[in-house]
Amino acid sequence: MLPLALSTVLEDDADLFDFQIVQEGPNDLLLSTAMHGEFARGALHRGRAVLDAFLKQQGALDVHIRCRSGQPGRRGRTGKVKRVLVQTP
Repeated sequence: MLPLALSTVLEDDADLFDFQIVQEGPNDLLLSTAMHGEFARGALHRGRAVLDAFLKQQGALDVHIRCRSGQPGRRGRTGKVKRVLVQTP
């Protein structure tokens, strides 16, 4: 799945712009945001629902999405937060 597609779905359908998706395993994703509190919980709830629906439409039926708030995303060499990345051991 293309990272741009995942980012677009979260931005357009969940109004979530401050996020990072990390593939932690073959069927495990972490959706995180640096936001805090109730606003973060609501944003992550919307994001998880939209992402889950999108993945199921694409045939990815057994994906588990975990959410986390209050921690900034991992940055790449350029200093920017990478929106979608694969965790390496």
